[in-house]
Amino acid sequence: MENTFKEKFYGRRKGRTLSTGQLDLLQSALEKNAIHLPIDSKFLNIQELFQQPYDHYNLEIGFGSGEHLITQAKNNPSTGFIGVEVFLNGLVNCVQQMHAFRLNNIRLYPDDVRPLLRGISDESLDQIFILFPDPWPKARHHKRRLINPENLKIFARLLKLGGKLRIASDDVSYLEWIEDIFQKQHDFLLIKRYTKRPPDWPSTRYEQKALKKGRVCHYFIFQRLP
Repeated sequence: MENTFKEKFYGRRKGRTLSTGQLDLLQSALEKNAIHLPIDSKFLNIQELFQQPYDHYNLEIGFGSGEHLITQAKNNPSTGFIGVEVFLNGLVNCVQQMHAFRLNNIRLYPDDVRPLLRGISDESLDQIFILFPDPWPKARHHKRRLINPENLKIFARLLKLGGKLRIASDDVSYLEWIEDIFQKQHDFLLIKRYTKRPPDWPSTRYEQKALKKGRVCHYFIFQRLP
């Protein structure tokens, strides 16, 4: 089924050329694990996306090559994970790891996240991860940033009361942006902010690149308020 929402997408979808084998693996994995939005746009029942019910459901938006997503899924077998990524090379790396570790608790959405966010039913998620999102550094592109007032309202709708929104960034401008936006809202409470990655927060390829360049990474944990 095709998604009913059509919006302009900003960003790359492919880097290095993929081999025929990689494309075949990706196609096979998506046929089995991809999420398709309902044609009538009714809210998704997250439990029905998986082969079995899970105790918790988490969403990661922009999982890159999947290091964090895969590790979380391995370490939390009683949790169902939804991973969103449009970059084909990252998707291939993720499905290779899913295959290698025989992970069945991950579902993938290989497209613009906005229609998916609108399609998920209220208070369905226990955690949302947004790790090192594109900072869109030019001022005229700030409206493209994933973390914005409108999306915070959506995240609040999707999370259960007490649910967690986890964010990481190394971009100074984006960090200031995040601080400003969260100071002006009433749906989330900042409960932790780190400059050293917490133990239960798996490392990512992008994070390692940032650290090698001497950048300071910041990790936020916000809690959904009543």
